[in-house]
This record gives sequence, structure tokens and C-alpha cells, in this order.
Amino acid sequence: MASEQSNFFDVVKENFLCCCVCSERYKSAKVLPCTHTFCEQCLIKILEKSASDQLTCPICRRSHKVSARGVSELPANLFVNQLVELFEEQDEKTAAQRNCEACETAEVTERCIDCSVSLCGICSKAHRFLPATRSHRLIAIDEYEKAKFNNPASVRPPPHCSKHHENVVKFYCDTCKVSICLECAAVDHPRPEHKFRYLDEAAAEFKHFLTAMTKDLRIKENEASVSKSAVQQMVESVDSRFKEEKQKVRAHTEKTIEETTREMRENGEGLLHQLNIAHEKRKSDLQSQLKDLECTENDIAATRDYANTLMQYGNTSQLMSAKKSITSKIWELINVTTECEPVVDDHVEFQPADFCVERVLGTLMTAMHSYELRDVPKYWRVGEQMTVRLIVRSRERRSKIKEERITAVMTTTDERTFILTVRRNQGGTFSLTNTLKTTGPHELSVSVDGKEVRGSPVTVTLGPQKGAMRAFGGYGSGIGQLSGPRGVIITKNESIIVADENNKRLQTFILQGGHQVIHKFTEIAYFRPRYCTVSEDGNIFTTDGGNNQVVVCDENGEMIRCFGKGKLKDVYGIAIGPHNGYVYVVDYSLCCVQIYSQSGNCIKRFGSKGNGVGQFRGPLGVAVENREGKVFVSDYGSHSVKAFDAHGRYLFSFGSKGSGDGQLNYPEGICSDQHGHVYVCDYNNRVQKFTSSGAFICPVHCGAEAMQRPVGVCVTGEEPFQKIIIAEQNAQRIRVVEL
Repeated sequence: MASEQSNFFDVVKENFLCCCVCSERYKSAKVLPCTHTFCEQCLIKILEKSASDQLTCPICRRSHKVSARGVSELPANLFVNQLVELFEEQDEKTAAQRNCEACETAEVTERCIDCSVSLCGICSKAHRFLPATRSHRLIAIDEYEKAKFNNPASVRPPPHCSKHHENVVKFYCDTCKVSICLECAAVDHPRPEHKFRYLDEAAAEFKHFLTAMTKDLRIKENEASVSKSAVQQMVESVDSRFKEEKQKVRAHTEKTIEETTREMRENGEGLLHQLNIAHEKRKSDLQSQLKDLECTENDIAATRDYANTLMQYGNTSQLMSAKKSITSKIWELINVTTECEPVVDDHVEFQPADFCVERVLGTLMTAMHSYELRDVPKYWRVGEQMTVRLIVRSRERRSKIKEERITAVMTTTDERTFILTVRRNQGGTFSLTNTLKTTGPHELSVSVDGKEVRGSPVTVTLGPQKGAMRAFGGYGSGIGQLSGPRGVIITKNESIIVADENNKRLQTFILQGGHQVIHKFTEIAYFRPRYCTVSEDGNIFTTDGGNNQVVVCDENGEMIRCFGKGKLKDVYGIAIGPHNGYVYVVDYSLCCVQIYSQSGNCIKRFGSKGNGVGQFRGPLGVAVENREGKVFVSDYGSHSVKAFDAHGRYLFSFGSKGSGDGQLNYPEGICSDQHGHVYVCDYNNRVQKFTSSGAFICPVHCGAEAMQRPVGVCVTGEEPFQKIIIAEQNAQRIRVVEL
């Protein structure tokens, strides 16, 4: 037993009773909110050094705010303090048997738990009969010594009330969360305002709770241990990988230095070789010049010596006989250039330069994954779900990226933001989706852990939903009302001009449907506008069915001229070629198209009545596409559209009678957009879209309400956000549709 006691004391001393600050046994142990325990004096010193109300735990380094009353307000660690008392008693106990603490002579036989005194047999009997100690617990000293190590709490004195020091704590108030005595229960914690119970019952329940919680803590401790092992392994792996990569960097650096040094030496040897060549060339040029000058000098000296000798030693006959030759030679030498600079100079200079190698040693890849945006549309429509893919390339077999790490935001020009939903796909990709409701440009920004991915940010422009946007008009002759609308065009400033045939006027609306102005040509009797078009300079050309002529006016409705009267019999469609500026006018009765200049001069006509190639059985509409200048004519009687070149030469036709895709039933209104697509109205109460070669593309969807005899059509805007304007004769309205 002595051995067990000794081991118990050694373990407890080592693990629990030493303050980590002063390295001594706890003195008035206080526990911090982080559950670490220290001496009260040690905490006071730490708080004084911090010079604030923040107390930093020396173990976990967490900061705790201390009240104005200081460290004394912190809760005491009762368990540790009682253990300290126990060990102090053990230290005071001598190896020899102890004497009775009452008579101090007889041998100890029992221990009073409530008084914490050891008594002999006689004193213990007296202790039992004294009124003040009659209820005290007395146990044999051997049992006490044994219980002190096996169950220390059972032999500790009962706790006393902090307010009523003579009373033992017997209850626990659940309302106030404090231990109380009987007097406290009666005075300060009366029922039913307070709920209290026996202290043992509350302690048993709390012990059960602590048992369950310590199990959870054990699980968390194991999880932390596993995570710690994984992190430690990663630390070791990082050290190993970085060590390997350092070796690779050093090896590559040395190799690059060696290669660079070799290149530098080769470059230096090349410079020396160039220097030698330049030196030899210049030296050779100077030596050649020097040789020529030496020859000239020798020749001059020889001629001069000969002349002096002749003058000194020759007679008159010899002198005169040599006159011609010597004179010629002297003049030749006098005319020789002897004052000259060296043909080359001695300038040669080596100019040092920074040796530049157009490469780098390498790059460092420190990310486990790389990300890239894919399938980002340049244009989209509101109300339709947009999906963008995020590609993840990982060095691991399976990507561990969680959706929470990915942020995808669409931002409008006015700083409104919309969050995209992130969904994991198979194969290591993610889908980013949202259904937006605002038109205009949006900036899509995608980041992982706060870092932008490749391809981000990117701009996506959103247009309106497809289908009918608005309609205006209505039967009548008032402002904004229509009667027999037929032709419809849109100007550069997006004003819609409608040929209101039965009301004998042109009306102008804005694209949103608001009425702008009415053009009536009162000076023209029986004016009945059918179709119209706009020239490049903004003039309006209208076919007048009442007078079978073309009326030209400016954008303000001021008439400029009329032409074609007497040459045209039954005018309908009209269009202006974007390349040649010709005016193409359809004559229904003559079954032809007449070509005019904008000033009104007739250039030519093409087509005739019949079923042959290039013939018509009732042409009504005409359109000219802007890429090749093809002229498309809707032939009412043959249920087809016929194509010609700009000069009226037949090319091909498309369409046949029927209501299927690509078929036509009495086609009338026709137009072409900026991309050469052709739009045709027919009696099937629909508008169909064709390519410039006549291939069917799709019908134009106008929403739930069907069209009512569309006869005029025009298109505005750029793909994919084009708008088509349709004149519906039976409904007496203009409809604007998003394509």
C-alpha cells in the first residue's frame, strides 16, 4: 500500500500540482476560461505586465478579458486546491505513527472527516457524544488512509456555505447555478421562484453529463491526433519535396551557368575574331595607300633629281632635246594628289553590354490544382439559365475541391451583384449556374480561395427574352391608330415608320411604341401609302398606290419629289440597294420590278408575267441584302421568293405552296437583315427566316398570341439581340418581337 501511495503522489505531483509559471506547487489556484490553471499571484504578475484588462494564457496564448476587480474574480480550481491541501497534509505526516491531535499522547485510531482531525479511541468516543460534533463522520484511520488515495472526495470535509460559514452546503440552485445551504434556500432562494435540489443529485447528473462529454472530447482528441499526424506527414513531405526541388534548382542553375558561360566565351571569341578581321582589313587598306604614296614620292624624287642633273650637267642641245618628255612628266607629277588623309582611321572600340539570355531558369508550381473557365457565352438572355463550366486540373487522382471554396459573381454596370450556384460534376468539373433578370453587360468573376481563376473576369452581355415585347396601334383614324397598315421600316435613330394605307398617311412611332408624328401629303390627291424605305441620307421613299408613283420626303415629312407616274401601273414593295443606291419598285400588275435612281430616272426593269424562269405571277414585296446586293422578290401568285442580282439577272427561287417549314402561302412582306438573312410574311399568319441562299432557318416566335395576317416586316439590331417589327393588317397593329 505504501508503494501505491508513493506512486500516486509522484504522478499527481508531476501532472497536476505544479504551476507552469513559477514551477512550484499551486498557491490559491485560479482557472482561466480556457481551463488552464495557474497560481493567483502568477496571474496577477502577468496582468500587471500586460498593462491592460487582457490576460494572455501562458499555455495556449488566448486572451481573456479580466473584470475591474482583477484576478480575484476568476473562479478557484477547488479540485486542485483540495489536492494541494491533501499533499500538504501528507508532507506534514511523519514516517512514524501519528499522535492524537486532541490529547497529543495516545495513538491515532480514527479520523473525523468533518473536523479534519485524527483522534485516539478515547477522544473519538468523547467526540461522538459532544453536541457540536455528534453528527460528524468518524472512520478508522486505516480506512481513511486507503480512501484518501482511492476516493479522495469521500474523505474530504463537506463544503460550507460561502455566505453562512457555519452551514454545510446541501442544495444546488438550478436557477442561480450556485451551491446553497438550508438557510440560503429558505431566505435567498425561495420556491417557486427558484428551483433547487440536493447537491448530490445535481452532482450525479453533472457527472453523468461530464462522462458523456469527455467521451465526445476523446473523439475530438482522436480526430485532432489523426489530423495532427496528417499535418506532420505533410510537413515531412513538404520538407522532402522542397529538398528535392532545391537540389533540382541547384543542378539546373549550375548547368545553366555552365551553358551560359560557354555561350559567353563563344560570344567573346566571336568578338575577337571580328576584331582581328577588322584589323587586318584596315591594315591592308592603309598599307596599300602607303605603297602608292611611296611610289609617287620615289617617282617625284627621281624626276626632280633628273631635272636638276640635266640642268647642271647637260648642254643646251641635251636640255632642249629632253624638254618634251621632262615637261610632260613634271606636269603629270604636279597633278598627282599628294595631300590626302588615310583611307581608314584607327577608331575601334569595344562597348561592353549586359549579356542577355532570353530565357529563365524555370518556374515554380506551388498549387496542387489549376482552374480555367470554359463555355462562357458572349451573349445570353434574361430568364434563361446560363451555365458556365469550371475545369479543375489536379495532380491528385481525385479532386478534393469543395464547392464552398468557389465563388462566382455576376456584377452589373451599376454594381449590382448576383451569386452563381456552384455544383460539382463528374470528371473533376463544376457547373456555375444562374438565371439573371437584368439586361446589359455583366462581368463574371470566378475565384477559388479568393484567387481569380484563368479566364476570369469575363463580360457577358444579356439581352431581353425572345418573343413578343410590345404591340401598339389599334383600329381607328386617331393619333396612333391604324387602318390597313402595310409597310413598316425602322430608321437609324430607331424610329418606326408605318404606311397607314386606308388613313392615307405615314405615322412615326418610337421603338417602345410611343407615337411621334403624322405625315400627310395634302398636296397629293388620292395618296395611298403602301410600302416605304429609307435612303442612306434619311429620305423616305413611299409607294403611292392611289397615283402609282413614288413619293420622296425628308424625315420631317416635307415632300421633295415624286417619280414613276405614268410608267408604273400598280405599285407595292420598294427597297434601296445598299451598294448602288438604286431604288427597286415592285409593279404588281406589270409583274415586274423597275429600277430607278434616287433622283427618279428610270434605269431598267426586269421580270414579266408568267411561270418561266425570272417571271412573276403577282410580285408584292422586295428586299435587297447588304452583302452581295441580291434582290429578293416575294411572288404572291407562285407562293415563292425569287432572287436576282443587283442588275436584275435571275439567280434562284425558294418556297412552295403549303404551311410546312420553308413553305409559303401567298407571301407578301419581305425584308433582309445586316447578315443577309431573309424574313418573309405569308397568309399562314407567320414570319419565316431564311438564309441568303434560300435555306429555311426557323419561324419567328411571337409568344402565345398568334399573328393576324402579317404584311410588313423589318429587322433592327445586331445578332443575337435583334428585334423584328411586324405590321399585322387584320389586327391593325404593329408588333415588336425579340428574335
